[in-house]
Amino acid sequence: MRRHAYVDCISGGGFNRRRLIATALCRSTLGLAALGASVSHHALAQSLASTDPATWRTPEYQADWGLEAMHAADAYAAGYTGLGVTVGVVDSGVYRAHPEFADGRIKPLTLTGTFGADGFYFMDWSGNPINRSPRPTSFSGGQPYSVPGAYNAAYNDPHGTHVTGTIGASRDGVGMHGVAFNANVYVTNTQSTDEMTYGANADYAYFKNAYGSLAAAGARAINTSWGNSPPADSYNNIEGLVSSYANFIGKKTYLDALAEVAKKYDPILVFAAGNNSTAHPDTRSVLPYFQSDLERNWVTVGATRRDDQGRSDPSRLVLDIYSVKAGAAKYWYVAAPGGAITSTVPPSAPGDAWTADHWHVDLNKQSGYSTVNGTSMAAPHATGALAVIMQRYPYMTNQQARDVLLTTAYHRNAVDGVPDANPNAPNAIWGWGVIDLNKAMKGPGQFLGPVVANLPTGTSDTWSNDISEDALVQRKQENDAEAAAWPARKADGDRQRTVPALQAAIPTARNTLDAVVKALGRGNQAAILTALKVAGADPVASVILDTFIDGTGYRRYWPLTNYGYARGYVGWRLGSYLAGLTSADYARTAVAVAAEWQAEIPLETTRIASFASIPTRGSLIKTGGGTLTLTGTNSYSGGTTFAGGTLSVSRDASLGAASAPLSFDGGVLQVTGTGFTATDRPITWANGGGGLDIADPANTFTLTQSLTGTGGLAKLGAGTLALSGTNTYAGATTIAAGTLLARGGQAIGDRSAVLVGAGATLALADGETVGSLAGQGRVALGSARLTAGGDNSSTTFAGTLDGTGGLTKAGAGTLTLAGTNTYTGGTTLAGGTLSVSREASLGAASAPLSFDGGVLQVTGTGFTATDRPIAWAAGGGGFDIADPANTFTLTQSLSGPGGLTKLGAGTLTLTGAHGFTGPTIVAAGGLGLTASASLVSPVITLAGTTLTHAGTLAGGLTNAGITLTSGTSEG
Repeated sequence: MRRHAYVDCISGGGFNRRRLIATALCRSTLGLAALGASVSHHALAQSLASTDPATWRTPEYQADWGLEAMHAADAYAAGYTGLGVTVGVVDSGVYRAHPEFADGRIKPLTLTGTFGADGFYFMDWSGNPINRSPRPTSFSGGQPYSVPGAYNAAYNDPHGTHVTGTIGASRDGVGMHGVAFNANVYVTNTQSTDEMTYGANADYAYFKNAYGSLAAAGARAINTSWGNSPPADSYNNIEGLVSSYANFIGKKTYLDALAEVAKKYDPILVFAAGNNSTAHPDTRSVLPYFQSDLERNWVTVGATRRDDQGRSDPSRLVLDIYSVKAGAAKYWYVAAPGGAITSTVPPSAPGDAWTADHWHVDLNKQSGYSTVNGTSMAAPHATGALAVIMQRYPYMTNQQARDVLLTTAYHRNAVDGVPDANPNAPNAIWGWGVIDLNKAMKGPGQFLGPVVANLPTGTSDTWSNDISEDALVQRKQENDAEAAAWPARKADGDRQRTVPALQAAIPTARNTLDAVVKALGRGNQAAILTALKVAGADPVASVILDTFIDGTGYRRYWPLTNYGYARGYVGWRLGSYLAGLTSADYARTAVAVAAEWQAEIPLETTRIASFASIPTRGSLIKTGGGTLTLTGTNSYSGGTTFAGGTLSVSRDASLGAASAPLSFDGGVLQVTGTGFTATDRPITWANGGGGLDIADPANTFTLTQSLTGTGGLAKLGAGTLALSGTNTYAGATTIAAGTLLARGGQAIGDRSAVLVGAGATLALADGETVGSLAGQGRVALGSARLTAGGDNSSTTFAGTLDGTGGLTKAGAGTLTLAGTNTYTGGTTLAGGTLSVSREASLGAASAPLSFDGGVLQVTGTGFTATDRPIAWAAGGGGFDIADPANTFTLTQSLSGPGGLTKLGAGTLTLTGAHGFTGPTIVAAGGLGLTASASLVSPVITLAGTTLTHAGTLAGGLTNAGITLTSGTSEG
């Protein structure tokens, strides 16, 4: 990008002279020997472990003031220098022999192929080629090429070398160093100088190769500072942008090459905004304005300088006079240091394609460095910053790193001293603001849609910035207003912007422009502003006025602030210019305006339709097995999804706006400290379920929401999680640590399989039903009853149950209790099997047993009798004496309508008078009745069983087994 262009004009409206003026006022005095001499660069021994930013502010660091303006020392002190990241440069080659590039990180790539179409390198105001022989001037479709990425003095200038140095020059104790001095920088060559034009003349095939080769080699960001926009293009209003973009429609062009590489490889394309002082950047920099799907890959960079006192703090920087403003690119525009930037250049010699004085190189004392200005110098600061950010966040995508760069920029108001309506959103002057690498090290500043934080297992990170969605809020308001206004605007345009209507309005346009001249001549601020506003609303007058402003170079001083200057100089010059225009000039302008409108209609229709695809709310999706900690006060409203690993917070405000929902789908919310005790956010429980890690043992965190779905719940951390909602989730409940406190009676899903880990506790405040119970931890029943087994599975609980409450075994499966339990509320066997090997597993000795359809299984030979009270309900029950060597004796009398089933290979002995009336079925092993025993129940023995009968069978006997009897049978 040309460093500083000044445009002059002659009367009659013809713009045919353009000349470059120097803006760099200082030469390097860094003391490096002349290039070409034998100079050895030795890496400094400074350790990257130095965590004090001050230690990084060496003379080499300070040689590029832009490093301090972006707070690069803070990033370096944090350990981030671009190490391991590869970025690319498309430009006028790189002088690989420069000592700053001696460590092998700078790699020119050779391009080979054939040009896709006829074209040329340099364009005049009429769009025709300029002959710059002996440099390459034109090319033909099918013509082969082989162009090394290395600088070639025959057709390159220092531009690419200067840009590459700003990105990645070594930190070696000499001269200056790049923003990302440890990054890899790959370079491809435009086969031209910075004067090359990048209009429709540039070859699609060549530049697809140039950008695609870099991306295929691993470049995650590609810097584009080279060249000049077509001279006749105007970018001061949307109509001018549309007209410029229309020149690229209908054939494969350079813009298509950029778009296709972006879509195929997904790099970030960084563009210099331009040096024409216009309200909008050029076509390539605003391409996402017309193709919204490209925005994720675009960054446009304006240039700043130090203020008049030499201060480089972001709050003091000045958007340089030549720099194009953010305009239509404001949502992907950022400002970076571009004024008086010192960087690397090749040696100069007679016959080069460039002149030494143009690049401020002293032929008699070549230092290898030069100090120049431009958005060309700003863009590589952004590309280098991206490399540093990409190293800082190895788990982030290219787009996410781009978003960090943008959303952590230091905000600057559109008008100094006048706060923007939305102080955290981009404006049309500064875009996002000035790059701030210190803030960029602390996570995103805003979410620009759904953000997936995919931290791999074993990694952790902290985002400490306050994360908002202010830009999305502003953008939606703007888009909604624009979409609502479009039908009326189109109707007005269709009526007013036809050739006949515009030609009929030419007298009005002339009068409007005359009024501007008169107002400028009087120097009255109010009159000038009024006249300019009227002219800006006139289709023909606005184009003619913009042409004058651009052609004279006044754009860099616009809008006017020195009204005395306007009176003394601008007014009469505009009058002279208008006097030279003919009726034919006005007529041609009318035709051009009508054509622009016809081009704008389909583009605007498509663009407005694309608004539907632009996110309106920010959200966070935590994936991967690692841990992300949020510490800021966050206001994004799209919610937080826990899809993997852990998201850690110490307060509710870190989870976004108060109404922002939480969605659990495989991840964990960790709550640290004791200040965050509850949340009222809506909660969705998806198939993957989720976990809550209450880290502090002194904290009790309460959820009152209802958790529904198929996923399970994991309780982690030493603290307490209290559930009091009506929860119906069906997945497992795993209590791995700390306490899960169940309140309200429906805190755990009735079909949820509960696993209480060793050292963990399930505490009941009210009766609770669960699918099953397993684990080695503690169940603190309190005064409540736990019902387990409804999922019909078989589990073992080797932990302890305590409290005055009780246990009910439900369902068809088997629950094995292996621990020593002290609960006193008794055990109900309502279904399936409850298996124990000792009496202590059934709770306190006084705790009763109640049979209502379930079976008590006794394993081993150590448990041979129980004195517990036994209740016999309508469902009856069974005893499974599993070990054939065990005889288990009941001395209690069982009474009730239910029956008794004897299971297991061992023997059950009855000693009391039993009044239960349901059948007694001996299905396995043996049943013994002592002389004191009696049954009113009918007895049925199955094959292979043994009835040892010394008592009284009042209900009769149906025998298929073996009966050993000395007692009495009736019926």
